[in-house]
Amino acid sequence: MVEFELTGPRGDNPLGFLTALGALVTLEDAGWRPRLGWRGLRPRLQVNPDPPPETESESNEKRRQTLLSKLHTTLQRKPRRDEPADPSVSLDKNLTVLNEKFLLHTDEAMAQAQLRNRRWVDLAAAYGVGNPSDRVQRMLATPWALVSGSGSQDFLGSVEQLMVRCEIDHLKKALFGPWSPQDKLHSLRLDVHDDRRYALMDQDPTGSGNKPRTLWGANRLAFEALRLFPAMPHPSGMAVRAWRLDGGTWRKGCSVRWPLWEPQASAAVVGSLLGLPELWGKTSSDRIRLRELGVFTVYESRRIAVGEGGNLKYNLTPPVAVWRA
Repeated sequence: MVEFELTGPRGDNPLGFLTALGALVTLEDAGWRPRLGWRGLRPRLQVNPDPPPETESESNEKRRQTLLSKLHTTLQRKPRRDEPADPSVSLDKNLTVLNEKFLLHTDEAMAQAQLRNRRWVDLAAAYGVGNPSDRVQRMLATPWALVSGSGSQDFLGSVEQLMVRCEIDHLKKALFGPWSPQDKLHSLRLDVHDDRRYALMDQDPTGSGNKPRTLWGANRLAFEALRLFPAMPHPSGMAVRAWRLDGGTWRKGCSVRWPLWEPQASAAVVGSLLGLPELWGKTSSDRIRLRELGVFTVYESRRIAVGEGGNLKYNLTPPVAVWRA
């Protein structure tokens, strides 16, 4: 086993948390049997490289390069003239299509699913739900989709660009830092710094010298992490792992909670942790259960709407720790 401390992402940032999860599921795709845990706010990633390191004394830098090369090879897609770069982004530019189109997309993903390759179907399950009895209404999209075409920002359209344009250096900055957003466009608005309300900034957010920047590598990995947050039909319309409605709607008025845990865990175990009802509990027995599972803190962020009309955008509020061991 080789262990990496990921010095770029932090667990108290939604984008940082999803970046670590994205690395976990991508390396599982690559057959490296990864495990993820946390030391404070920093993720620790254990892997079984294939092929293994040549020597025990192999330098950390060489091991990092091997890790980043494997991630880049697994994630990169080639541009295509007449077809999407990947089946997972073939639905449309945004998760705003009619139920009928979304259900056709999920049917195709299910038909292509294999025991050792569920990536497309798991992503389709994470996009939202479609009502088969009302095919001419719009699908219900996952609350993780914070962009939907307003302000010329597209969700799947941006992901497709990231699939083609994201290079090893982008992944290196995402995982090992510096976590300093410098990339233009293609933000999925998952970073705490994407909450650019005037009251939270020390300068005009619309000023010419204050244009938003992002981290392409972090956004690319975060997209892959969505597989761990499936959506499913519910009497209220939709339920999404780790999310709860709090008196509002899935467009605004919902919250997400995520744990940080110490023991190294596989992607399947992480998915189970994200779905724990105890994350939302308030009793001492809930806290005891979380501690028994190795969870030492739980964060929460709310989805809010900012702006109006064609400039309407969605943000995640700065997370707060709702519980610490």
